[in-house]
Amino acid sequence: TQDQKSLLSWIGSGNTSLSGYKIFGGTTANPTVLIGTVSSSTTTFTHSGLTNGTNYYYRIKAFDSNGNESSFSSEIDNTPEYQPSGDGTSSSPYLIATVDDLSFLTTRNDIGVTTTEYFLQTNNIDLSGLNWAPKSSDFKGKYDGGGFVISNMNIEYTSNDLEGVALFSRIKYGEIKNLGIVGATIRSGNNDTGVLVGSIENSSIVSNCFVNDATIIGIDTGSKREDIGGMFGEVDSYATIVNCTVSNTTINVTKWEEVGGFAGRFYRPSLLKNSHVSSITIDINNGTNSYYNFGGFSGKIGDARRSNNFVVEDITVNNLVLNTTYKGYNVGGLFGSIANTDIIRSGVNIADITFIEYYSGGYTGKLDNSVIDESFVNATLKIENTTNYYYYFGGFVGRPEDNSVLRNSYVLANMDLRRDHGASIAYTGGVAGKSMNTDYIKVYRAGNLYVHNDAGL
Repeated sequence: TQDQKSLLSWIGSGNTSLSGYKIFGGTTANPTVLIGTVSSSTTTFTHSGLTNGTNYYYRIKAFDSNGNESSFSSEIDNTPEYQPSGDGTSSSPYLIATVDDLSFLTTRNDIGVTTTEYFLQTNNIDLSGLNWAPKSSDFKGKYDGGGFVISNMNIEYTSNDLEGVALFSRIKYGEIKNLGIVGATIRSGNNDTGVLVGSIENSSIVSNCFVNDATIIGIDTGSKREDIGGMFGEVDSYATIVNCTVSNTTINVTKWEEVGGFAGRFYRPSLLKNSHVSSITIDINNGTNSYYNFGGFSGKIGDARRSNNFVVEDITVNNLVLNTTYKGYNVGGLFGSIANTDIIRSGVNIADITFIEYYSGGYTGKLDNSVIDESFVNATLKIENTTNYYYYFGGFVGRPEDNSVLRNSYVLANMDLRRDHGASIAYTGGVAGKSMNTDYIKVYRAGNLYVHNDAGL
């Protein structure tokens, strides 16, 4: 398939008395309109000037010098599609310079399936006035943004039948690099929602990418949705994320869990390094339902131990506002919950965080069998008015347990529990709410803890 053309080829008859071949084509089956003639030594023909998206039918006849013709060959058909310049190889990638070029990514259901295909963006692309249609199948190619940006992308997708909602719905064994997205607006009811990629799987790589000035709305569909973030929805299965940032972005969700400023959820990232979130506001509106895992960077991370060659390091959140309603579990300035993971050189700087019902901390709400090293929290932490009980609140971590280690780290946090809550607040501390089987090595804390007389500490 080519842009506005059909490329035909056939096997020659081998008859030395032949003079050539006649090609018949049209938009209806069994065509009888002659569209070209070639010599007997030629077994290819290009039909040009076609309409993309229209199906064309073809047959051929052989003829000799006496005017004798064979019967019609078997019929074939082809539908030409728009195609950017280039042939998709590493030496001649598809060149992405216009909206039509970019839309080519959404019309193909086989990118990178049989052979790796390459794409190079060569210009800034403005999607103003369009509703971007997320790709319905996997992207397995290699996309180089060339340092350019895609601006004003709008996605409105309220169903829940895609693998992900974003510029790229889902990538497997693919790569995206050197790309910026500015001014995106996304309103989604689909699991795995992000700005750049909805779901990353199977050793995919994303590097040197950024999202700036985005608005992401996770709508209330009447049922729980999960995994929504500023750049990615879900990051799974040995992905590599390096040198990526999200800034000046707002996320507002209703009846969602696993929500983060960078990604909704991480599971077994091979490498997560030098990636940051700044100037972000996250509003969680879950009413009286219990939902899980909300973080300034990600709602959840799991199974990324250095002993198993997983590396998570040099990640931060700066200038965060995180507001949660009173019902639910696990909220933190960096991660909502951390399990079986080692993190080094990370932190939360200048954050205003509203605690949720259970397991809340300036860095993470719950820490399970994990190691945090050379990390910090600088934040204001508070609760809102409620009649519910509150459990496990810490300046750094709400509930550390199961052989976790916190070392070479500090907390500078003011914790304000002075609300007309009319209920108990149990297990609150400057570093941790309540610890079980946790080691603290060179951990320092400063700041104030404000409570009512009936706080129940």
